[in-house]
Amino acid sequence: MKKYRKRACRSTRDQHSAFVEYIEKRPCVLDPTHSAYERVWDELTTILNARGPRRTSDQWQTNLRDWRYATAFKYKRAKKMGIWNLTEVEEKFLKITGRMPRDSKDKNLVILSSDDDTQPPKLELSTEVEDEEEVGDETPVLMEVTQSPQREEFEESGAENPDISSVWFPENKKEIMIDVTEEGEDVLKQPQSQKQVLTSPKQFICNPMRKWTEQEVSCLISYIKSTLWDFEKPKPDVYYRRFLSMYPSISFDVGMKWSIVKGKITFLRQQYGQAKAWLKGTFGMDLPFKSLSVKAQVPGKIADGDSNSKMPGSDLKITLPPQITVRNLKTKQVLSKSLIPSSSRTEILQESPSNASKELQEEKLDLEIRRFELEKRRYEHEKYMNRQRFLFESDMRKKEQELRKLELENERLEVEKMVEIERLRLRQEERVERFKIEMEYELKE
Repeated sequence: MKKYRKRACRSTRDQHSAFVEYIEKRPCVLDPTHSAYERVWDELTTILNARGPRRTSDQWQTNLRDWRYATAFKYKRAKKMGIWNLTEVEEKFLKITGRMPRDSKDKNLVILSSDDDTQPPKLELSTEVEDEEEVGDETPVLMEVTQSPQREEFEESGAENPDISSVWFPENKKEIMIDVTEEGEDVLKQPQSQKQVLTSPKQFICNPMRKWTEQEVSCLISYIKSTLWDFEKPKPDVYYRRFLSMYPSISFDVGMKWSIVKGKITFLRQQYGQAKAWLKGTFGMDLPFKSLSVKAQVPGKIADGDSNSKMPGSDLKITLPPQITVRNLKTKQVLSKSLIPSSSRTEILQESPSNASKELQEEKLDLEIRRFELEKRRYEHEKYMNRQRFLFESDMRKKEQELRKLELENERLEVEKMVEIERLRLRQEERVERFKIEMEYELKE
């Protein structure tokens, strides 16, 4: 029969508070080399068991270690995401363990109060200017968004502010209905008072959208054109702060937040890319507005105006016949699905490929051929050089061997010569000794 280990209960907030209080009094709890380590842990175990689920001393040590790592990970994630969701006990514990500075707190973080869910969300816009040391930081600024009476009136008007509730809050989706009267007039209706209400303090908005006027956008574009060669130099913050100093009205409204201006530039780039991709489409701009359904055809035309300041299709006038209701009308869906049938789109794509793509493919093919030829030449040159190097090394080795043979032969000849000389010397000495012996013998006789 299989044996299962019973899982211990989770520690409570009171036990975490007791951890922090006891560690403040006796820091030796975190030092295993201390002489009173075991005695202190026995005392701390008694205190913790009196405030919640009971455990042994070893289990409480494991629990403290896990809580320490989990709190440190939570602190790093809060700094990265910009959401401050740490409790006071966790902050105190991080400061005691040294994972968090004692007198530092990021002003740009959104503080989430998960304890008091009953209080209504208070919304305040932080207008504090970043320190000069944090100028090089290019991370988006997180601001606490509040719900003020002016914001509610602005949302209720709905004329100038587009409805983005379905984007920020998916649970508050709205349906837009177009009802057409007998005279052919268009009436835009929205559901009754549905406000954007922050249901919990945990909901937040990063970099709330700002309404840019056409004059401000033109000023920004003219500034970029005049400084095109020095775009975002020497640093993006210095570049955009220079723009804000040139236009005090924008800087007063934005609050010297250069990241907001950079975000606007990024948004304009995306818009330009989308418009360029749309203009490069196979259907073009001057085609008639196809039917929204099979039965009713709706002709559409683009109003005359400044084509640079407005997106194509923004001033499209639609006139529907009576007794037709369109729900969830979206420009992207109409342009992508209802303008031209799928069969005609595929035929156009197959019949008329763009010349630009052909030229690009030809240039790419030429580059590939040239690269292949260069690789081939480089390979042949390396092969030739390696062969020459091998031949040179082989010749050098042969010459070295011949030279070594000559040296050995010379040494052998020298040795033989020395041996012959030594032999002659010995013979001469032998003759001299023999002659002396003969002379002595003759004298004696």
